[in-house]
Amino acid sequence: CRAPMDDRARRAAIAAVVRRHFGEVRACYERGLFREAGLAGRLTLRWSIDSDGVVSDVEVVGDELGAPAVSECVRRRPMHWRFPSSVGPAEVRYPFSFRAAEIADGASR
Repeated sequence: CRAPMDDRARRAAIAAVVRRHFGEVRACYERGLFREAGLAGRLTLRWSIDSDGVVSDVEVVGDELGAPAVSECVRRRPMHWRFPSSVGPAEVRYPFSFRAAEIADGASR
């Protein structure tokens, strides 16, 4: 039996996994930026993590980018990420901010 993770530790563990995979998210944006110079905005995803750390039900819940191909590419990324089992079960809402000069994930906000 594992000890439940407190909210702060859960957020930190989720942010660590997102950071580890952020290159995948950045690649989606950079492909969109190649097609549309100046593409910028926030994209917010929501997903579920089960008690084994497996992701499901990923959806875009906020899209200021207006680039459907980028949004869909980013939406598909978390389905392949694995979180520590101690994180789940959890519902995650995670913002990604995209700007041509710099790309930031929501963990730093």
